[in-house]
Amino acid sequence: MLTIKRKKESEAQQLLEIQKEEFAEDLKKYQDHGTSRVNEPIERLLKKIEIFLYYTI
Repeated sequence: MLTIKRKKESEAQQLLEIQKEEFAEDLKKYQDHGTSRVNEPIERLLKKIEIFLYYTI
C-alpha cells in the first residue's frame, strides 16, 4: 500500500535526519558544502515546509 502525506512542521526534525542520511554520499562525492541538504539548518527546512507543499511517500 502506498500512502502520501503532507508533512507538518512538527515532523521537521525527523525529515531533517532522513535528509542528512540520504544526501551524505552526495556530499562526500561532490563536496558541495554550501548547497548540500546535509548542511541545511532546521530553520530553513521549517520555512520551506511552511511555504511549499512537502509530502512524503
